[in-house]
Amino acid sequence: MDIEAVLDRALRCHQLGNMEEAQALYGEVLRQAPNHADALHLFGVLHHQTGAHEEAAKLIRRAIKRQPREPAYHCNLGEALRGLGKHRDAEKCFRKALKLAPSFAAAAINLGNLRRDQGKLDRAIVQYKKALAMDPASYLAAFNLGGAHAETEQWTEAADAYRKAIGIMPESADAHAGLGNALAALEDMDGAINAYENALKFMLGDAALLNNLDNAWAANGDLGKATECLEQALAQEPDSPTLLCSMGDFLVAGGDLDGGADHFRRALRIDPEHLAAKSGMVNVHFFKGDWAAAWEENEIRWQIGNIADRPFPQPLWRGEPLSGETVLVWGEQGVGEEIQFASMVPDLLDKGASVILESDPRLVPLFERAFPSATCISRTTPPDPRALSEEVSYQTPSGSLGRWLRPDDGSFPDRLSYLAAGAERRGEFRDRYRQADDELLIGLAWHSRSAAVGRHKSMTLMECRPFLEAAKDARIVNLQYGDTSEERAAFESATGIGLIHDEAIDQFADLDGFAAQISAMDLVISVSNTTVHMAGALGVPTWALLSAAPFNRWMMDREDSPWYPSVRLFRQLRLNDWAPVAARIAEALAGFGPRES
Repeated sequence: MDIEAVLDRALRCHQLGNMEEAQALYGEVLRQAPNHADALHLFGVLHHQTGAHEEAAKLIRRAIKRQPREPAYHCNLGEALRGLGKHRDAEKCFRKALKLAPSFAAAAINLGNLRRDQGKLDRAIVQYKKALAMDPASYLAAFNLGGAHAETEQWTEAADAYRKAIGIMPESADAHAGLGNALAALEDMDGAINAYENALKFMLGDAALLNNLDNAWAANGDLGKATECLEQALAQEPDSPTLLCSMGDFLVAGGDLDGGADHFRRALRIDPEHLAAKSGMVNVHFFKGDWAAAWEENEIRWQIGNIADRPFPQPLWRGEPLSGETVLVWGEQGVGEEIQFASMVPDLLDKGASVILESDPRLVPLFERAFPSATCISRTTPPDPRALSEEVSYQTPSGSLGRWLRPDDGSFPDRLSYLAAGAERRGEFRDRYRQADDELLIGLAWHSRSAAVGRHKSMTLMECRPFLEAAKDARIVNLQYGDTSEERAAFESATGIGLIHDEAIDQFADLDGFAAQISAMDLVISVSNTTVHMAGALGVPTWALLSAAPFNRWMMDREDSPWYPSVRLFRQLRLNDWAPVAARIAEALAGFGPRES
């Protein structure tokens, strides 16, 4: 038998993925030449690739005994040991390979993979960069570098690495998909769409890729193309709960609540514990105003894990009588939600409860003024001792109060406001901003920082131009938190419309001052952010500009809100299309006058 010829045949079968024939041929070589180093090594690699890591390590160690200075043997022994979870021994092997061959990129890549397994992503990135320096044409080094950057949410660096991988291997669907994910995270949806479409050239009909593409189209505001992609994905995997939920979300965003609910229910029949499907049903219930079902099913928010629980020992309040009892209410989610849910604190007081209200520290002065009979404390870690007192009978997150206090439309009180700003500061702001007593003050906020949906909720100042031009006799006050100086300067240069920006107030840090500033307005115009909740709670006339896929407690197909009687809702008809909204605002401004001072 020509041993080398048989070994060549075995290697070709191995490379083509014909593992059974390769295994038989390697075995034949080793029966004839039991100490053949290459055969031992390659047979070990095959065992590692098929999950038999222990046998792989034994075979490769025998090869190393025959040729101890072959770096590839040490490198692949390290891989087998990594498969066994023996990280320290694997690292020794990779370092031995690099000592024998300092420019051995594969060993640096494998050491990077080991660091990634250990959760040491910064050190993994260092190794992948070293591998690329050793071999600039290494696809694996570039691709794995992209993955490590993605895991650390270094999206710009991830995109750069994936582009390099694509330059090395243009037909890599995985690299195109990785680039799409990075660009989507960077909110470059046009780039993400292009990357996903390139990936699909090499993985035709792949359901996961189609789902990523449909999400990118949806983020770009084109629900039609998003739905087309999703239909293709569902044709491939009709029983995928993830895809069914995506379709449900799109239908809901398009106003088809019943169609969305049908898809969420289909997903739940396949997987009764599917969190996205349960969350989708919560949205449908809120949008429909089916408050009882919405509140009950909204307890799923704790399982989703994007809300931090608080370590309070008292039993949860579940609607028990509260006369003479002390109940701890603790705020959850964001400032806007804390303000909205605080509207139910007066209900508890009316039931005879003593209320301890724990909130974001910035809200304490405002809540103390609004609820003088309640004990208002700051959220701290560890909690304020008053929140842990044995005198507290019950505790409840504020977002769970609605289950017991807002079960239907009729349970919302006919109350214009429940918060109050400091009268003196309100007067100071009003006097400072107006040049004449009959001058209209309009407060404007146009941006949301929400990581999840801020992109769809936000406008640019230029998109506000039609109604700001219509309000030519009004004074426009900047209520937008954050540094907007460059955008305001560019807008004023282009339009001649300037916004009053008050350096004395930080809308993010000083919420009590922000409340006084809002209270000084005759009208607030804002996208769906904290400004709307604050203005509505203060009873200030407010026009909220809503995305076609709004926050669920704004409901659907109505211009008012049961939460805030002073708020009027202006909704997009098409995702990301603010022009018709701005036009309706401009029309509504005709004849709108100042409030009484």
